[in-house]
Amino acid sequence: MEKSLRDYQRAAVDSVFTELKAGNRSLYMKCSTGSGKTFVAKSIIDICHSHKKDYKILFVVPKNILIEQTLKEFGDCGIYNAEYGERDLTKLITVGSSQSLASEKNIPHFDLVFFDEVHRAKGQHEKILTKIRTENPRAILIGLTATDYILNENLNMIKACDFGLKYLTDQGYLAPLVILQGEESLEIDSLKAQGDTYRQKEVDEQLEHKIDKQVSDMLIKSKNRNKVIIMCTTIKHAERVAEIIKDCQLYHSKMKRDDRNAELNLWKRFGKYLVSVIAASEGFDFPPADCLVLFRPTRSPTLYEQACGRIARLHASKKDGLILDYGGVIDSLGLPYDINVRKKGAPRDYKECKSCGVANKLDAVYCSCGKAFTHKCQGCDKTLLFGEKCCERTIDRFKNLTEKAYVGADNFREVKKITLVKHKSRKGNECLKVSWWRNDFNCLVSEYFMFPNDDFKRFSKAIYGESPRNPLDLIDMEIKNMPKKIMVQKVEGYDKVVSLKFY
Repeated sequence: MEKSLRDYQRAAVDSVFTELKAGNRSLYMKCSTGSGKTFVAKSIIDICHSHKKDYKILFVVPKNILIEQTLKEFGDCGIYNAEYGERDLTKLITVGSSQSLASEKNIPHFDLVFFDEVHRAKGQHEKILTKIRTENPRAILIGLTATDYILNENLNMIKACDFGLKYLTDQGYLAPLVILQGEESLEIDSLKAQGDTYRQKEVDEQLEHKIDKQVSDMLIKSKNRNKVIIMCTTIKHAERVAEIIKDCQLYHSKMKRDDRNAELNLWKRFGKYLVSVIAASEGFDFPPADCLVLFRPTRSPTLYEQACGRIARLHASKKDGLILDYGGVIDSLGLPYDINVRKKGAPRDYKECKSCGVANKLDAVYCSCGKAFTHKCQGCDKTLLFGEKCCERTIDRFKNLTEKAYVGADNFREVKKITLVKHKSRKGNECLKVSWWRNDFNCLVSEYFMFPNDDFKRFSKAIYGESPRNPLDLIDMEIKNMPKKIMVQKVEGYDKVVSLKFY
């Protein structure tokens, strides 16, 4: 049965031809792993050939494993790859590796060139494109990628479309991902960053004490999964993990190609655990895979999202993809649908469900397990859904401070009373001194008001219901709204009450 384009695939094809009609000859499509990028490319090629039968296309891939996958989609075409022993550039469609093509001195006329996994495009790709456009200055470049965090600026590509991981999951084209932090996770904040990873020696030191417990915990948490992909830090680490698991398949770049393929086929047919480094993180297509184990720490959004994509494809044998994180990856980069490099020491941007342990977005009301996130109203003790408000009321006095700077009950301090007295500044000017007290002996902070500025107006209206022209007039007024808690922050070098909480 012939495949037909999905709605987003049709939109991707249309967007490419819209850009081409506008005169743009160097562009890229961002479509998530599992979206069928190669099928979209084949559809573009078919349209080109329907208008011009002798239109020549070159499809460039960064890894040899992608040649086989592309040939399955494209059918009969030329191959240019040293490992395959073929260097055919005469066919209408040629699939070749970037390494082999970059060393070719004379690349003949091509009308259209695709760069698959274009986020990996480097100097080799620039050489290939230069040779093609020397022969044909009007040659078109179309890049394909699931992750565009880093792109080669020298290729001058513009984005034609964007169908990311979250969009395709929400539309039901990919399996939802759930993520659990494993026991004995790496302590990321104690590691020194090196580019998009961490200092390997420090990682190894932690793993030496954690590896046995990590693997034991992984075996328990992945018990009900069918096909598990494990990502390790080094080949040595992968071999050690495989030694502990025993019944598994090992798959890494130092193995001979035939041995690697034999292990992979054995895993696909009979195995459960596939132990790798990063060999199975890109260009690896096996929909039944339903669990990803991250023993490897990383600060690379590209590697993280590419790895997550290995278990996101739909399959009848699974309802979701489970990510087990032992490398502190979600502490470094967040959740798969909202990836962002986190600064060292910054608060986590996710929350764990107390029922199942799954990591959720901070604003999630329900976990994927169905459990609701709740909190207690501190005014009446009523249980509320996350985000719901009851008799609790918060007034922010400094609008220039973002809410994120002072969200959280831990940042509020209880206050028992307020005292207002006339005060003389060092320069002899009279002003109002407002002191906030935790008890009769413990003053949390004192503030001084000489003029009825915006800060004073917000304070006086919140506590007294009105704002006099002279701050000293507040001394004789009756307090109408006494806050139960206050939040103190440094503002321009001085301690200030930035938020008031009432019940």
